[in-house]
Amino acid sequence: MLKRYKAFCLVFLMAYLSELVLRYLKFHVPALLIQSVVSLMLLAFFVNVTKLRGRFHKRFFTGMIFMALSDLFFMADVSWFLYALIGFLLGNLFYTRAFYLDFLSAQELDKRVARIAIACCSLGSIAFYLYLRPYLGNMKLPVMVYIFVMAMMLMMSAFRRLRVNEISFNLVFAGALFLAFSDVLLAHFKFVVPLSGSNVFVGAIYMLAQFLLVMGAAERKLLSPTP
Repeated sequence: MLKRYKAFCLVFLMAYLSELVLRYLKFHVPALLIQSVVSLMLLAFFVNVTKLRGRFHKRFFTGMIFMALSDLFFMADVSWFLYALIGFLLGNLFYTRAFYLDFLSAQELDKRVARIAIACCSLGSIAFYLYLRPYLGNMKLPVMVYIFVMAMMLMMSAFRRLRVNEISFNLVFAGALFLAFSDVLLAHFKFVVPLSGSNVFVGAIYMLAQFLLVMGAAERKLLSPTP
């Protein structure tokens, strides 16, 4: 897969590393510009590869747009955090709706993994919210809703197992895990223990997550008839 998209992956890697260096050096405006370029690259790549043929691709692409806009809100001004949170929430909702289509194609498959995913995501999200809750102030409700949506997205990415080709499942599931991990770190460093420079490695994990999600969604082949 990487060989097929070798040029794109190389350009993405260069932009990815450039943005991380700029963030580390605290060159805010250039980093914001590079982040915009990275988002546009992913959007253009996805459209070029998939042509947005079906409902899955259209829903996933809509999620990508919300994610890209939220990136800009988040990096542009810390006072826009709530708007960025809403955008990320909507992006995750559209990712979830896209993954749900794959689940619908064969609902009876792999119930054991589905039960494990439900248990892990439910317990993990509840435990994380209870950990954050004393530090949230008036952000309790927005963060609770966001954690719920993130858990749903992660569950649905797991539910795709045996319903899509292996490379798509592996990439999307890995991307969903990295995306959830970046959100956990972001919330920890924003609400619990502020850490100077944390945006560098949180951003690194987040961009890697988006890359994996996009590549996996672009490679998606349904193993059963589309619902």
